[in-house]
Amino acid sequence: MAADINDKITDVYNGQWPEVTRVSNARSAAGTTLETENLQGWPVASSVHFTTFRLDSQGEVDYDSQIDWKGIRSGNNIISLTRVTGAADAGSFVGDYVKMLPTVGWAQDLVAALLTNQERSGALKKVPVEDALQLKTTEIIADHIVPSTGIVAVSAGLTCTISSITGYMSGIRYTKASIPNKTFTASKDTYCFIELANGTITYTEVANYAQAPSAPAGSILFAVVPTDATTIVGISLRNRRASKSDTEWVELGRHTLTSAGDFLRVAGFEQKRYLRYHIISKASGTVNAFIRFNNDSGNNYSQRYITDNTTAGVSTSVSNAASVAPGGADVDINGNISNDPSRVKFGDALIIYGSAPVANAPAVIRVESKWGNTSVAISRLDFINTGAGDFAAGSELIIEGKD
Repeated sequence: MAADINDKITDVYNGQWPEVTRVSNARSAAGTTLETENLQGWPVASSVHFTTFRLDSQGEVDYDSQIDWKGIRSGNNIISLTRVTGAADAGSFVGDYVKMLPTVGWAQDLVAALLTNQERSGALKKVPVEDALQLKTTEIIADHIVPSTGIVAVSAGLTCTISSITGYMSGIRYTKASIPNKTFTASKDTYCFIELANGTITYTEVANYAQAPSAPAGSILFAVVPTDATTIVGISLRNRRASKSDTEWVELGRHTLTSAGDFLRVAGFEQKRYLRYHIISKASGTVNAFIRFNNDSGNNYSQRYITDNTTAGVSTSVSNAASVAPGGADVDINGNISNDPSRVKFGDALIIYGSAPVANAPAVIRVESKWGNTSVAISRLDFINTGAGDFAAGSELIIEGKD
């Protein structure tokens, strides 16, 4: 790399002791090239710090003539000549002395270079050693939130808590204290951004299902919180991946009930080519539930299913992707969806339900489904109960995705 006048760490040696030389040709004031007799031993790989001076009648250095400079060696000339401090620049006379030595400018540049990675106490600035050691050598650390932090948990209604946030921005680790009570606006999708360098959180509200807003400068999106008229209806955690690889499954959002309710919903999650979802339904009374995408309640779905490996059926032009009527039993559902916005969305789901006694084998429904939409990707999934009972507290929906 060629020498640059902005170099902070500069060489002081080039194979031999740098010559103390003299000006060989006069330079006018503000001239940017200094011609000398001999610059043997002066570095060429970086810019150089040096001083010029004259001698007084006693043969001593005339400090009133001394000027500290920075420049770049080019043969026996110094170009890009820049005055740092000392006497005013009145030009250079033939015979002026030119000597490389540790100047004020050299020391200040060195301090600036050290402060890039060190505090003024001498301690190293925070660097992402912990996470970097866990990555493959072929991977690159991306700006991200550490997955176990920045968790948005519903307290009640439109109020939630946000746990302390740890994240990396440009390879530097930052931490933000927890937020005990945050109340969100009803019937909005709220995008939660954090500027990790100073801990500033920005909450940007848009209408439900509206286009995502741009991130504020220097910020990273850590969650999307959709609400209806009275409650938070699902939380989508964002940027939880430490690698820039998009080929691994990453959590897009989850909704965990803190009290009994009739729906599990994750909305506004990041678009991914492949989705998988996990539903744990704890029954409180009789449940009759179904799955929908993007709040589409039209007859735009079809299904092929088999129950307990014996009873098969087909349903076309129906209003859901899968349904289950477990009565008062608990339900586990694991499903997969291809999520290309330009084609129909094919998926499958394994539904298992049953009660506690081990003498009773669980019931099993296998469903292959199709959602006929060919214009948008899935960004919302609902599991809705129309039975007389409820999903009990602790019921949960988790969405994961990858490209």
